[in-house]
Amino acid sequence: IHDSLDEDGGILVAHVGRAPTGRELVDHAAHFKEILEETGFESIHVFDDEKSISSLLSYVVAFVDYDARTYWYQSAAEIELRLHQLIHEMRSNKPALLYFDGPTMVSYQTPH
Repeated sequence: IHDSLDEDGGILVAHVGRAPTGRELVDHAAHFKEILEETGFESIHVFDDEKSISSLLSYVVAFVDYDARTYWYQSAAEIELRLHQLIHEMRSNKPALLYFDGPTMVSYQTPH
């Protein structure tokens, strides 16, 4: 996966299941970080999404290189502009993203 991502800004975001608790949480995060570090990712964050409706879900965000984090840590306005540039209109004229915008992305910038 690492080799298929752009070296100038490659970001991997993956859902890794329901959030574990207690000692499982420490082992869970350490396991994912170790695997991704071994494959060459330079900056890795494992965090839980408390916004999920049904249960607390875990995600991993890994950056190909440390400088790629600049895309992740943009302001809400910069993210809105980038979304506008990258997300294409749907043929149905419905929004392409229902629950995601710049402020939502900013809320993910710090792992919980």
